[in-house]
Amino acid sequence: MYTIRKYNITKEWLIENYSNLKKSTWDCAKEIGCNQKLITIRMAEYGIKARKENVKGSRMRKDHREKISKAMTDNPKNWMNGKTLAKHPNWKGGTRTYRRIKLSEVPLSCNECGKKNCNLDVHHIDQDRSNNAIENLQVLCVSCHRKLHYRLRS
Repeated sequence: MYTIRKYNITKEWLIENYSNLKKSTWDCAKEIGCNQKLITIRMAEYGIKARKENVKGSRMRKDHREKISKAMTDNPKNWMNGKTLAKHPNWKGGTRTYRRIKLSEVPLSCNECGKKNCNLDVHHIDQDRSNNAIENLQVLCVSCHRKLHYRLRS
């Protein structure tokens, strides 16, 4: 037979801990010994509004995000378990500076259809990704870029 625990979560206790002391719902639940969901249910019953950082759907607590951010800035390899991009199976080498250079030199429109205010790609005319000479680069919208590569494959 199961015993049902009753938690004494009063409106005053929630206002004091959550609103005044700025404890998180997780910390409040930990203090009482219940789960976080029960705290949010009681808050809704008592009309206590959740703070923005604790709204349902939030993925991580602020302190957790800060901890991860610090770990990544201290050692950039942490986020890939110590691997560098060059060891990734999809790595094709090179940099993306050619894209920035080409897009800064020309008007932001597709060279094929003339479309403006859209996502633009930089295409290597001779198909050699290592040849980043400005004359070898062409600005295309995503649609024209896909069509061009489709035509080149056929």
